[in-house]
Amino acid sequence: MSGLLVRASTIVSSKLYLKLPSPLYTELCLQTWKELISVCYATASTVTEVIAARKFEVIITDSDAIDNVPALDVARKLGDAIGAEVQCWPVHTHTISLSLFEDCPDGETQYVGRTDKVTVHSQSSVCLGGTFDQLHNGHRVLLSVAALLAQRRLLVGVTDASMLQRKVLAPLIQAYDERCQVVADFLRDINCTTKAPVTFARLTDHFGPPISDPDFTCIIASPESLSVSCLRIRLTWSCQKINQLRSEKDFPPLHIEEIQFTKGEVWGSAEGLHCPSDWPEEKISSSTYRLQLLGRLLRSPRPQAASGHDSRRRPYVIGLAGPAGSGKSSICRHLSDFGGERLSLLPADQIAHGIYEPGTRAYHALIENFAPDVIICSEPPHRIDRKKLGGIVFSSPDKLRTLNGVVWPEIAQSLKEEITRIQSLTPASAPLPVVVIDAALLFDAGWDKLCDEVWVSYVPRDACERRLAERQKISLEEAKSRLISQSAGVKSTVGDDRVDWWTPCQRGSNTGPIAQSNVVFCTEWEVPFTRSQVERAWQSLLTRIDRSSS
Repeated sequence: MSGLLVRASTIVSSKLYLKLPSPLYTELCLQTWKELISVCYATASTVTEVIAARKFEVIITDSDAIDNVPALDVARKLGDAIGAEVQCWPVHTHTISLSLFEDCPDGETQYVGRTDKVTVHSQSSVCLGGTFDQLHNGHRVLLSVAALLAQRRLLVGVTDASMLQRKVLAPLIQAYDERCQVVADFLRDINCTTKAPVTFARLTDHFGPPISDPDFTCIIASPESLSVSCLRIRLTWSCQKINQLRSEKDFPPLHIEEIQFTKGEVWGSAEGLHCPSDWPEEKISSSTYRLQLLGRLLRSPRPQAASGHDSRRRPYVIGLAGPAGSGKSSICRHLSDFGGERLSLLPADQIAHGIYEPGTRAYHALIENFAPDVIICSEPPHRIDRKKLGGIVFSSPDKLRTLNGVVWPEIAQSLKEEITRIQSLTPASAPLPVVVIDAALLFDAGWDKLCDEVWVSYVPRDACERRLAERQKISLEEAKSRLISQSAGVKSTVGDDRVDWWTPCQRGSNTGPIAQSNVVFCTEWEVPFTRSQVERAWQSLLTRIDRSSS
């Protein structure tokens, strides 16, 4: 199998279909199919990540549709299809004939159907559930076996965002509709929908439709959950609880079909980040896939943002956003190391310090709107006491809006002037300069409109609260209050007042700060891992802007 996949890498760019004989729905045949599915996807998981950086999906199907592709003159084995005369077109299909032999191309032992296994029975009505984020080969095993067993009906429960708050990198989970669509496409690929109608259910609890519908006969146990002992206990309890709840309604118990988890892929290749040292996953998991999104370009950059400038030589502007305590300062330090003289950092908070100085427009406007005897220091030159001012505005949304209405436009003007200054000082022969605006309030203040890309720093809410309390020497409760105030501003500006920095399932949606970001970082782990994310983002950025400006 691995030999076939290595050879396939020379001609396959997107999907490789492995066509196996249609199951006969005898107990032995179903067991053979179930094990073949696991073997094929486990091998694909191990091999395809290390095949010359060429990644493609492996789809196991019994569909006759792939026999009718006009490009196929003769069905042939993949080994016979490899040769100098073979041309790789964008759409090109090969039928691969797989036999249950032990003599595989590279000498490994291949599964051969055996009779000493527990038999597998077809089922009338099958259900399964999961997050199904970043559909991977573990999911494909789960869905393939469910499709194999279901004779009349298949229900796929997809977890709602409300159940995913504690997931690792929860905001990077795909939106619910997108996850459903990917699963539906896969089931169509493996020819499931022609045999058993597929329906989807939004899971807002641990049990779903099986506790209210007596029609179900079987539930598929997740390979992800079975790979760690504590999760297996939880899954067993969940399935038993479902059957207990069914028995209370005189429903027949569900058969629990357990599936072995798929062996994990090889990370740390040329295209992947090495996982943090304390990363617990030793298997394929959506969490590990999300980890590999950090520092990558997730959304196409917007067109050049500044009107009235020579866009060809205007600095490329990155907005770095994120809640207080999310690690933006550490990301800026790494960017400075990689960017050198080509990169200019514009910390919005430091620019704001100058705006508050005596004699400025903002200084006089604040005196007019707030009690001077409260916010002005008694000692010359009678600067504004920002700590006292903060205490006033954070307790009053109206006063906070007044402050922002004075300060934000002044900061925006200063940012524009500084970008123009950097542009004027850059020789025509020099590489395009890069400007990074470091601003927690980037979205709130509308400064993201000055940027070509938005990068976001993220850590879980409790980590933000702890870091903010330690840095500002304030109580944890006060830190929570400040973050709530900040997130309220983000909610009002990113398209949905229910979505903030920590809301799950933003990727692929149109709302939320993560959804609107081009690159996402997470500083939750050790410094070298953060640095590797920033290096990846910086190198990718240089590739994009140097190519477009040449």
